[in-house]
Amino acid sequence: GNRRETRLLGILSFVHSTVWKVLFGKVADSLEKGTEHEDEYMISEKELLVNRFISIPKDMGTFHCGAFVAGIVK
Repeated sequence: GNRRETRLLGILSFVHSTVWKVLFGKVADSLEKGTEHEDEYMISEKELLVNRFISIPKDMGTFHCGAFVAGIVK
């Protein structure tokens, strides 16, 4: 039968490909290993769909609409 993935890299690969494609219509651009911590990885997307149609007010200049995507992964 099917076994549940329990390895970190296996789970992140699943999120990078399968989950990302369901949420955003395509596989994420990259899955990269971080350099500061052994268990640090980054899923990168050059043009995140959630940012495409949103204008940030000037008084919220540092706000990033795509930041909530990290919460999906967490």
